[in-house]
Amino acid sequence: MRRLSMSDSLNMVWKKLSDDRSIAIHPLKFSIICPNNHADPVPLSCPICKFMMRDQVDASSYLEAGSCSNCKLLWFEPNRAAWANGWRPSQEMVGEEQKKRLSAPSYRVT
Repeated sequence: MRRLSMSDSLNMVWKKLSDDRSIAIHPLKFSIICPNNHADPVPLSCPICKFMMRDQVDASSYLEAGSCSNCKLLWFEPNRAAWANGWRPSQEMVGEEQKKRLSAPSYRVT
């Protein structure tokens, strides 16, 4: 039996279809078939700062560090050893960074 993280919220249970494939029935009644070695997808939002992933740079950062490119540069790069041992920024640190990013303009007038 196999479950994908995305399917957990949909209560989709994965069952063995063949030696190398699994199947689940979506709540809307269509079947989803995946290879057993299928990796979980990049999430829509960063697990650290909760901001939406924006582009391929964020996707690549997630695959390397488990975070968006901003969090990777801010916390992963300077703390590689601690990060590898499970360290993550505190909620307070993340909250301060969220405030900074939300206060920055989303456009520039030239």
